[in-house]
Parts: sequence; structure tokens; C-alpha cells
Amino acid sequence: MSLKQGMREIDKVERIVISEAGLRANINNYVKRVTGRQSLKAFIWQEFIFAFFGNLPTAVGSVLGAAAYRSLLGKIGSNCFIEEGVRFRIPQRVFLGDRVFIGKGCDIDVEYPESETRIGQDVWLGSSVIVLRGVTVHDGAVVGPVAVVTKNIPSYSIAGGVPTKVIGKRE
Repeated sequence: MSLKQGMREIDKVERIVISEAGLRANINNYVKRVTGRQSLKAFIWQEFIFAFFGNLPTAVGSVLGAAAYRSLLGKIGSNCFIEEGVRFRIPQRVFLGDRVFIGKGCDIDVEYPESETRIGQDVWLGSSVIVLRGVTVHDGAVVGPVAVVTKNIPSYSIAGGVPTKVIGKRE
């Protein structure tokens, strides 16, 4: 079988799977994947909050965004600063401590409703950091920009890279 024929077969299989599930089932699966529950109302509210507050520039936008996220996140501590373009997947399973700074373009991805992601107190996440499901970034940790956090980060550590590695300690 040639590569072209193989691609046609894969394309056929993908079309069959999608058409067998139906549009309604696919929408329901997407809503559950993004919100952690099968509620179109919750999905619309979440997307409204992210669309309206998620891309407000400047410090005022970051503070307003953090206040708006209180209705979505599992917990958000006091004095949190969330830059523009931050994305939370299944936000009610994300827990932020006090004085958390999340840089521009970060992605906090819980992925499954039964897992959760915890960001401790006094944590800094640089721009474009991806935090994967089930991870805890402990108190006082700093994660450098464009890092992918795949496992827990110890307290007062400085971490960076893909995947993230501890590269130092804060004092």
C-alpha cells in the first residue's frame, strides 16, 4: 500500500468515526473536555469570561481578569495577577494560592475531570508556560518562560526547560 492510499484509508476511518458519533455527541464531548461537565450553559459562561477578560492588556486587565476568574476556578487566592491570553482547561479543577503571577500566554491544562492542578502561594509562572494535568507547583517556585511543567515543582525552586527541570533554589 502506498502512502497516498494509506492516508485515504485513515481519512475514511476518521470520517466514519465522526459521522457515527454525530454532531451533538461531538459537541457534548468537547464541552465536557473544556469545562469538565456536560453543561452548555457553563461552557458559554466560561467562554464569555475567557473571551472578554482573557485578553485585556495592561495591569488593570490582569487584575480584572483575576477577579472574573473567581467564578470559574476551583480556588483563586488573594492578590493574584493573571496576564492576558492565559487559558485554563477545566478551570474548576485549578487551584491557585495567594500572590500567584501567571505570565502572558500560559496554558493550565487539567485535561481530565478527575485530576487537578495546584499552584501554591508566591509562585511565578513566566510567559507561555504550559502546566500539565495533575501537577503541583509548590509555594515560592519560579518557572521560567516557555517551560512545560510535567511533574511537581518543589517549594522555592527555580525551574525551566522542556520538560521542566529544577535549575536552582530561591532563598
